[in-house]
Amino acid sequence: MLRSRLDAGRRPPTWRLIQLDAREARATGRYEEAVVLGWTALEAACKRNLPYLAERKGVSLTDLRVRLNPGRQRQKRPFLSMEEVVVWASALKCVEAAADLIPAQAYHPESLSASVRNAYQIRNDVVHRGIRITRAIADRALEAVDFVLRALALDQWPPPTDDPLKSWRHHFGQVHRQLKRWAADHGGRIVLFNAARANPDHYIAEWWDLRVAGTDYLVYLQPDMPEAVAATLFLISDEVFTYRVMDSVPALRVTSGGKQLLVAGLLTALADTISRAVIRAKVLLGWRRHGLPVVAASNYAIQQVLERGRQWGWNFDSDDVRYAILPAELASYLAVVSSTARNRFVKEIGEQSPGIAVRTAAWAEILHSMDYEDDHTICNALRYFHDELSWLDSIVVDCPIENASFGLRKWPFGKPD
Repeated sequence: MLRSRLDAGRRPPTWRLIQLDAREARATGRYEEAVVLGWTALEAACKRNLPYLAERKGVSLTDLRVRLNPGRQRQKRPFLSMEEVVVWASALKCVEAAADLIPAQAYHPESLSASVRNAYQIRNDVVHRGIRITRAIADRALEAVDFVLRALALDQWPPPTDDPLKSWRHHFGQVHRQLKRWAADHGGRIVLFNAARANPDHYIAEWWDLRVAGTDYLVYLQPDMPEAVAATLFLISDEVFTYRVMDSVPALRVTSGGKQLLVAGLLTALADTISRAVIRAKVLLGWRRHGLPVVAASNYAIQQVLERGRQWGWNFDSDDVRYAILPAELASYLAVVSSTARNRFVKEIGEQSPGIAVRTAAWAEILHSMDYEDDHTICNALRYFHDELSWLDSIVVDCPIENASFGLRKWPFGKPD
């Protein structure tokens, strides 16, 4: 099967490539890595294909949830897709369910699952306890995994090529016309997840997030979010993502000097979030003139952030990265609402954190004045934020339009590094 795919110029499934990596690791004496990779191949194969298998057999989302009994049900949060059920389900349960749902069932599902239980335990011991294992232990684990993968033959059952908006349509019962147009142009598949389950206690990601995984667009949202708001946030987030992967648009960059002196991961998150917020404001301003309900979506977004502020408080000092991230996120949405609404929101923010309110109001005015037709306006906004936040040369503004980088002074593009 693998050879036929390669000969036909088709990329093998990722889990099959991981399985080959496991065999190579064993052959070169990396036994712990071999077991981890082998189990990862089996889990990825089952979890990737299980929603398709369930759909072919006519198993509903509710039935699949009952069958897999995924964790975190005690939170009483609904599952929005079969993919979400599978994500939170036990890997062994997924193996058993896949064996039960494949079209040509040759082995007892519970027996197949039981046959790899020891491999799963060894993998856990390696990952969670850091133990070392022998070649004989690795051999037994990989033999069990390889047998189950052969028995399931999951690469023989290709996924259905049907409605890429099925998950969206199932949850909302309708699809916004602009989203239909997007699907026709892009061909990607949208899959919904409950954001509160995946990202609890997060000011932004607990109610909205978009992640792109290959041709899948993973949408994390509040289950009660209005469809028009969800469609707007999706289209805006997708365009922001497209901007972020372009090399021709201004963006913040963490320099090597900054990574050595400060916490590299926090700097990167800060630079990425503020770059994304500035681009989002520009995109919102543009879409506002094309019939998308960006004001309603922005009002919803601001209310969600404020609600979490009331729940958890804004108790962090000016050195906390959230002191810059939250004003940027809020300002990007405030840029498109009316001045009356902007003042009302800023007043409410001020009741919780006067410092954040002042910064949010100033940044919202900067973003509101952006020219949505001019990409260079992104550079001007980023340079304003850079100067106010006193990043020196730890974070710089890369502007390919001017072929320059801006920190404490103007540098040639890509400098300092």
